[in-house]
Amino acid sequence: WRDIVLKLAESSPAREQALICLGWRGDHRNLKILESEALKDDDKAASVVYNLARNYGKEGADYVHLVLQKSPNMRVKFMCAQQLIQKGDPAGFKFYLDNLDANNGKMRGQIYQEMRDWVIGGRELKERDLAAFLAARANGDVKDDRRWEMIRAIGEAKDNSRTPLLISSLSD
Repeated sequence: WRDIVLKLAESSPAREQALICLGWRGDHRNLKILESEALKDDDKAASVVYNLARNYGKEGADYVHLVLQKSPNMRVKFMCAQQLIQKGDPAGFKFYLDNLDANNGKMRGQIYQEMRDWVIGGRELKERDLAAFLAARANGDVKDDRRWEMIRAIGEAKDNSRTPLLISSLSD
């Protein structure tokens, strides 16, 4: 089946779906192919990042780090950061923090919304609370284990949904 899917991934209208199939299987022979795709300046590469993070363990996380650093595509970088945050990796929080004001503020709204969606009561979050939370996590500061474990649980949820978490506020 792999040879057929590889052919579809090379040149087919079903290219994106074929790449998702390759990534979904978690076959380590596909890592270089997926890395190459994830580094293209194409929004669709975000689905490849998702599979790298979810189906390849530590090695996949290493590739996600690489793609976060090298991708020319902001949507792909954003997906990398999301996946790293859900695994508790400070690099994802650092990306969010560093890009709060990127693109004339366009990223701020997206990042802010994402964090608000992950938190019950998040609609009341103040922007200064979000920046402080991201800064602490980017520096590896996870003193507030209860809050941290709740956010991290999203990445471990079986349905991979974005179910809001039981946190009333990110402020101290």
